[in-house]
Amino acid sequence: MDAGVMTIPVKVFQSSGEVIRCNLSYTEDGPKLINTDAPELKLPVAEGEFSITDEALCKSISMTQDDRVEFDASLFMRKFRRNSSGQDDLYPPSTDKWITHLSQEGVDATVAIQRIKSDSRYLLSVLENSTGNLIRLHAIRDFEVSILQLETDWEFYNRLFVSQKAASMDVAITDLLDAPAPSWSDLGKLTEGVDIPNLERRGTMGDTLDQLVPKVFPEKTRQELMAFLAWTIGAKLPSEDPLDFLAGVSSNLLSGAILPNLVFGHIQCLIQGTPPPQYVRIMALVDRGDPRSGLAPKAEEIDNDPWGITWFRIVDTFPVRIARMISLAHSMNLKQEIHTAIPITRQEAKTSREAWLDRFSLIRCSLIMRGYIQDARLGLVKLVYIGGAHRWPHKHLQYAARLGNPGQKPPYIQVLVMPKTAYDRIVRTRQNVIPIRWSASRLNYGLYLPKHESWKNTSIHIENSLYGRRTIKQMDREFGLKSFGEVSLPSNEDARVLDLISWGIYNQSLELGEYDSMIRMSRESLKEKLASFIQRGILHLQYFPTIQGLASICLEIKAEVPQLYSIARSTLVHLPTTTAMVSESSNSCIIMARVPEKRAYDILVNLPRKASEYDVIIKGYRVSAYAGYVSNLYQRLLLPDGTWDDDITGFLSQIRS
Repeated sequence: MDAGVMTIPVKVFQSSGEVIRCNLSYTEDGPKLINTDAPELKLPVAEGEFSITDEALCKSISMTQDDRVEFDASLFMRKFRRNSSGQDDLYPPSTDKWITHLSQEGVDATVAIQRIKSDSRYLLSVLENSTGNLIRLHAIRDFEVSILQLETDWEFYNRLFVSQKAASMDVAITDLLDAPAPSWSDLGKLTEGVDIPNLERRGTMGDTLDQLVPKVFPEKTRQELMAFLAWTIGAKLPSEDPLDFLAGVSSNLLSGAILPNLVFGHIQCLIQGTPPPQYVRIMALVDRGDPRSGLAPKAEEIDNDPWGITWFRIVDTFPVRIARMISLAHSMNLKQEIHTAIPITRQEAKTSREAWLDRFSLIRCSLIMRGYIQDARLGLVKLVYIGGAHRWPHKHLQYAARLGNPGQKPPYIQVLVMPKTAYDRIVRTRQNVIPIRWSASRLNYGLYLPKHESWKNTSIHIENSLYGRRTIKQMDREFGLKSFGEVSLPSNEDARVLDLISWGIYNQSLELGEYDSMIRMSRESLKEKLASFIQRGILHLQYFPTIQGLASICLEIKAEVPQLYSIARSTLVHLPTTTAMVSESSNSCIIMARVPEKRAYDILVNLPRKASEYDVIIKGYRVSAYAGYVSNLYQRLLLPDGTWDDDITGFLSQIRS
């Protein structure tokens, strides 16, 4: 339907059997019915249905006048562009390429979906909030709806740490930007390494810095970045507790997440005597079309988001006290202790400058406590698919990652979690979905060599494993797992904690109480809950700081089962970070790892060549983007009766399309 159409002639079917002709309109609050003959008459539509009249139908809507639509609608707030933002890389392709219009560069829009009762489709409508214009109206298939319904981990992070805090700017921000314009000397330092055409000193700090921040960034982000640039001009080392400093930055400058992180990164530069990143140059390069965003794979939804790309490039440039942070994390991982706060306490930071720096650095590098879940102990099966089909997210999808360059139609890896009843139906339909028999995840920070500021080269151990032999019992014994044992179905409270710990808990946020409304229990109760999961073999705890310089890779391995376990064991012991998943029934092993950039080529290219000598087939990929759905996985799969949801139509319907 053409943009700007405000009302649609419909027939409303009431429960009494009466049929009323009226007009349907869409608003930010959802669909509304207008009785043109008697405007004052209220229409009972809470459980009503409607059909679009023949005169209003057109080819693009893809419906007939016999299709009945439920009036009740689910609403989603999204950014939407009238013009397509790029290629539709989902498969099956979205209806009329509607997915290519979702973009962070778009306008605020209200997206509504309403179920079509005559089949499995939904009616999609998109309303441009600023104008009230209806810019899209047509039917979509059922599996396309989930991309609106499911919250990605990136969206969860923004909701938890950005959106809730970025409601308004503090007076201090205004004071910074209303200050006198920076000197030419200060401007020269800010713009080092890049030419800003027609740069001039204007009346205020804000007016002048407005020239340095790309207009393509969201306006709230631009304000925050300008405030940060202004702050850097006179930045000094703090003297109070690092967590109090973080809280002060958050409350006194801006109730958002961007500025505090930038401030802490900048302070780390001052502490270590390292030149800060050339912020303005990085922003300008991205604005001028440089798409690079660092070694770590980024959230897939920022592929076309200039600010998202800029953020990852700046974060990758900040220094950390990597040797010390790795040493602290390594010690915690070996001890498997549960820390529900920053491991270096306030009191320790008061008594020692070194402890203060450790506490500051742990906050700066965003120390995360994460648990790797043994899904089999919860009555769930893990499956892996590598390919380009059925790319739409669905409730059983844990995460998907792009393996390679987006311009070359790369495959994706999808990791699914579901009860065995659902798994049985999938393998009958899709033979190339791999069921995982054994999996583990490990961080090997003991491989870091502080004196050389590099990671130990362990290639020979990986190569030797190609002709090694291991059994599942040996693997369980070495890695302290319980692949065989009692299944424990979680409670709603358990599922809530499992979701949060598998997504990852920021220790500083836990100490500040920022998770209280989510976990709904004391930190001591949380500690007891995690200890119970560990004791029952459900959870393996991991602590990790943000570490730059590691490339994310994926290895797809085919070999005899004893060889697979040997290779999996070697990667779990001899690479910095590894998740290994072994499938006995398909003689396959999937390795997801982060390795030093200098060794990535050797593992991705040379190792497969060596493996062929031992009848082992290895395909290596770089992981270039991901989309995680971990943050509420167990909660969305746990049904009210305490059993797991085995409805996999969201997956199977894509195969049938």
